[in-house]
Amino acid sequence: MLRRRTARSTMILATVLLATGCADHVPGTAMPAPSVAPATTPAAAREFEWLKQVLPNGAELSRAVGYAVDLDGSTPSIGGGSDLRNTKPVVSKVSEADCLGVVSALEESSYSAAPVRAVTYATEPEATYGAVLLSSPDAAARVFTSMSEQWQRCNGRTVVDASGNHLLKDRIEAVTATDDHLSAKVLLTSDSPTGIPVQIVRALGVSEDCIVEAELFVAGDPATTTTLTTEGAVKLVESMMANVRTATR
Repeated sequence: MLRRRTARSTMILATVLLATGCADHVPGTAMPAPSVAPATTPAAAREFEWLKQVLPNGAELSRAVGYAVDLDGSTPSIGGGSDLRNTKPVVSKVSEADCLGVVSALEESSYSAAPVRAVTYATEPEATYGAVLLSSPDAAARVFTSMSEQWQRCNGRTVVDASGNHLLKDRIEAVTATDDHLSAKVLLTSDSPTGIPVQIVRALGVSEDCIVEAELFVAGDPATTTTLTTEGAVKLVESMMANVRTATR
């Protein structure tokens, strides 16, 4: 059975744990097996097995998060477009829903009109990262261009989720776009009396026929704790972009 816990649900849980003095993960220790997209069929899993090579190894992930990471031999699965993440299922309760793909990586809604062939991703305690294989390099370029325009339109906007017991707000800022990758910073806050702000950094890139995405986060108000920069997420995306080019298909 697929474990559907996403980085965003981990973040919300982390705010509760941190508020009560509990820690979810100690940097430098072995991470648990990642939550991954499942294979839709055995045949699809075999055909697109090479896509797993795109995901970062422990060294690449360690460089991105800034401390040693032990993936403990965990391996992802291969899935289809329907296996992408869906962190805000009640879209009618979400304002600025067109910006959801900026605040959360690998959302199914972001690829609803894209010719997705295969997907693989992993969710760790501090990161979500993955790759989406499209039908051709041209298709990937078109999807990237559309996403670039969308991210830039979302700069300065706030996605508000009123579907749960507490209001969640994702404030988007510092969107940067280049010819092959995007980055942004997001501040997640809640009206919960025990809620702790969560800093999120996002990056997305295109390489050949793939879109790769990364999301890193840390709990804590940037006014009083270390401020996350987009550098780590960009490094992770750049590693995956290079892995697309060197993968043995």
